[in-house]
Amino acid sequence: MDIAAGGVLLGNGDGTFQGIPLGATPSAPTYAAIGDFDKNSTIDVAALSDSSLYILSNSGAGKLTLTHTYALQEPGYGIVTADFNGDGNLDLLVVQTNPITQLWGYSILLGNGDGSFQAPVFYPQGAQTAASEYSIVVADFNNDHKMDVAIMPREGGSLEVLLGNGDGTFASPVGYYDRGFPSLVADFNGDGKLDIAAGGFDLASTPLTPRDSDTFRKWRWHFPSRGLPHKPKRFCGHLHGGS
Repeated sequence: MDIAAGGVLLGNGDGTFQGIPLGATPSAPTYAAIGDFDKNSTIDVAALSDSSLYILSNSGAGKLTLTHTYALQEPGYGIVTADFNGDGNLDLLVVQTNPITQLWGYSILLGNGDGSFQAPVFYPQGAQTAASEYSIVVADFNNDHKMDVAIMPREGGSLEVLLGNGDGTFASPVGYYDRGFPSLVADFNGDGKLDIAAGGFDLASTPLTPRDSDTFRKWRWHFPSRGLPHKPKRFCGHLHGGS
């Protein structure tokens, strides 16, 4: 297992690591997602820095090289990857906040399967968050075999669930009032339906209360007094061809 966090740490298999540069980017990345974007059986990196998205291709030996840059309409504060249109290629979803209006939105970049992506398509949402970090989880919440997304600003606010249409677009967000930061998705109550655990900042228990529909039932989940930890995400994966 290797780690990338400002650089690449190649695992030696004994709990120690050797460092190599992350790759040349014009500015330091703040958020990232990993996946095999060019289908060569190595892990690549999509890294955000302000309003730029950098794609770093993996040589297979752990060396990451900047291959593509995409300009975003607004600064990005969270990114995930999944196959949102069912074509077998990994796509990207970037959550953004306008620094002036503080309105949030998201961009979709559909993958071409060769390490490149189609131009970002931006979907403004018309609601203020002032967030500088978002938690994003991807799962099939409604069992239609299409990837859905749950988004919440780190500073707390409304948890927004976007149900996927299976073509790279999403239905309008369904909001749930909550002060937590969604971190875990699993079937917590054994009913065959995926649930979301949202850890609050200061609350010992965090309610998940439907705002617009009953997609998720009202829920109370108990955590320690400070909730789940809220640390900037790093990413790990097998970045080189060693065993």
